Amino acid sequence: MVVTIQPTDSVVGTSISTIRVEAQDVNGLLDTSNNSLVSISLDSFSGTFGATLSGTTLVNIVNGVAEFSTLRIDLTGSGYKLSIVSNVGLTSATSDAFDIIPPIR
Repeated sequence: MVVTIQPTDSVVGTSISTIRVEAQDVNGLLDTSNNSLVSISLDSFSGTFGATLSGTTLVNIVNGVAEFSTLRIDLTGSGYKLSIVSNVGLTSATSDAFDIIPPIR
């Protein structure tokens, strides 16, 4: 799997930008026949200890693509990363680092 749309810095308590993951074959081409189940979670060695990821964390790949659009993180911090795994042996993926910032006042 490859993260093709990375998360961006977000305000705490608001939705993180949509994250897109693609199932790709050994040549790096989109595998449109893949319709497996993928889950996303906080990388345990990133961000703020004790932070919780909420929202829809389990989705089906459809025609090789999965999108996560309702995710939130409850604590501010820097260097958060997300881990994505599949139920059918696809290589796991990790997002680029991003920050969760306090609300602007």
